[in-house]
Amino acid sequence: MSSNTQPKTKESRGVPYPDPSRSTVTTENRGVIVPILRPIIIFLVGALLALGHHFFNAYADGQSLDFMNVSQVWMNRIGTAFAVTFKSALSTSLSFVLCQLMWFTLRRKFMTFAEIDNVYLTADRDVLATFFSSSIFKSPLLVVTAALGFLLPLPAVLTPSSLQVVPHTSFDLANPCMVPTGNLTNGGPGSILYTTGGWGYWIGITPVAQKLATSTFVGQRIPTLPQPCGTNCTYSVSFPSIAFQCQEGVDVPAGMSGTFQGLLGTEAFWNVTTNSTYSSTPDTSFYVYWKSSTQNGTNGTALCTVGQAQYDFAIQITNGQQSVDYTVTQKGDLPPSGSDAAGLSPAELHYSQQLASLSVVTRSLLFGSISILHGASTNTPQFDSSIISAAFFDTSLNSGNDFTWGNVARGIEQLSHNVSAAILTMDLGVQDSRCAVSRQDIVYEYNRLNLWLPYGVALLVVALCLILGIMVFLRLNPENLTSSFSDTVGLTRNSSLNIFARQYDDVTESKRRSRMLRFRLGELKNGGTGFGMREDLKSE
Repeated sequence: MSSNTQPKTKESRGVPYPDPSRSTVTTENRGVIVPILRPIIIFLVGALLALGHHFFNAYADGQSLDFMNVSQVWMNRIGTAFAVTFKSALSTSLSFVLCQLMWFTLRRKFMTFAEIDNVYLTADRDVLATFFSSSIFKSPLLVVTAALGFLLPLPAVLTPSSLQVVPHTSFDLANPCMVPTGNLTNGGPGSILYTTGGWGYWIGITPVAQKLATSTFVGQRIPTLPQPCGTNCTYSVSFPSIAFQCQEGVDVPAGMSGTFQGLLGTEAFWNVTTNSTYSSTPDTSFYVYWKSSTQNGTNGTALCTVGQAQYDFAIQITNGQQSVDYTVTQKGDLPPSGSDAAGLSPAELHYSQQLASLSVVTRSLLFGSISILHGASTNTPQFDSSIISAAFFDTSLNSGNDFTWGNVARGIEQLSHNVSAAILTMDLGVQDSRCAVSRQDIVYEYNRLNLWLPYGVALLVVALCLILGIMVFLRLNPENLTSSFSDTVGLTRNSSLNIFARQYDDVTESKRRSRMLRFRLGELKNGGTGFGMREDLKSE
């Protein structure tokens, strides 16, 4: 028994294969909210990263290097991480713009396959296709946007420098300390500047006074003062002392300029004498005559008086190096120290005799003369004064016959101020005070411009590009086309490209024809959206 059986055909239950003559991309709107929100949200993430970097730097600003037990290396790495992530966020957001500009270009112009390839590669940020292909002429807006994308790594290079380490000085303005008094009525035997005669009145100076004055004379400087609050501090102290005041351009006694007549005699270049026909006293004023032998120096005369003054010193010590600022307030004549001081108390007499010694010893540094004795055959320099050690005398000249003076009057006045400042080196007791103690440290410093300039420029440029991309997307890309494989396949499955592929199946001929035929993206006559030649597209 036989029976005839025929096989049954199974029905396909899958998705039917699309018609190769029609594009699979329709002109229907796929939705615009999600495609637009995605790059905007990523852009906002980049802006938040910039703010995070700012707040991180602001928190570290002014802090010491170990304020969070984080090394400087890791602080730099954290800043770099912010910058690199910021760049990645903006670069991703910019990809949306590049995609829209790519479809914008492909919709506007007919291009060969090679030119279309370059547009795709430019949107994919291929350097060679961006700068060395026809894209520069076919899609300049796309090329410019891609070039801006190549600059986005710059913030990652520049912004880490916004947080630097710098030396910083902090002050404790009310630190208790003990500072020298400078009070000449205090002190023991080692601080006595004067000697007295049988009646107990002043008759001369001691070696203590001579050493004190000489320490300031050479180099015209204030000696190293006490450091009561360490090597980095500032303190103030006030006390009375002596002060010289010089009036320039006065007439001096005859003979101070020398006895130089004709080619012989003594020619004076420095001469100081007291303004008294009798023995001088500590408060006796003195005349000064000086003359330079070169055009660079000064010439003149002065009458200098001795008086009492109140000094207000501010001593700043930084890393052991001192700087001294002061103000001087004149208080009139010196108090009596000789027989005319009979009515003074012992403390007042002691103080006046201390001032008298300071006046005499300081004045003695200026006394004497410097001259040249012009003889019949030779000229002999004569140095009868210690003034050659003064700062206002130029010692740079090698010749013993050349003399160059600076600001003599100011130098004499400053000499009395320096000697007064040197009183602080004497053992005259200490007093309670407040010192401004400074501390040197290495801290982080946040430079906001170095951060926000690159971040701000990048955010502004990408924001403008994003606005442009959204406008192009809404007007010219309703299908929400991307550079994905599925969209590419859908756009190329149409009758125009199929005919081209079947007609020119030879590889060599296909390549040759692809350089001649031009295609554009648009709405096809048989429906859908795809690449086609001019006769395949609907007229717009």
